[in-house]
Amino acid sequence: MTDIDYNIIISELNHRKVWVPRRISFRISSEEYIALLKGYHPHWDMRYGLIYDYQDDYFYSYRSGYVVGKYKVEKQRNGDYLFTEMYENPYKVDCMVIFECLSEACKQNNVSFDPESLQRYIYETQNMIKSD
Repeated sequence: MTDIDYNIIISELNHRKVWVPRRISFRISSEEYIALLKGYHPHWDMRYGLIYDYQDDYFYSYRSGYVVGKYKVEKQRNGDYLFTEMYENPYKVDCMVIFECLSEACKQNNVSFDPESLQRYIYETQNMIKSD
């Protein structure tokens, strides 16, 4: 298996400005945000992984050699974090994976989250994307 440098792929995608903007409905707690920052180890079947780029302040999701999503998160006054931007890679569309990434990061970092709220955010985001 070849090691993939996702940072190089991210840099190339940003340089080529290929990202397609999508709307997102997603708010997480500070504990969930920390779990995302800590990340998680993808399973053997190569589930999605997540990279946080401190230089450009975006999260990037990836799978099997493809960077599939780009996300901006901003801290709110109440301490929660709001996803304010979401982009998908037009060559490998799968930006909705951020919801799975949160679920996996919380499980592996022993952070509780509300699956019903997560499902509501998925549903709202899918509806917003369909209306684009």
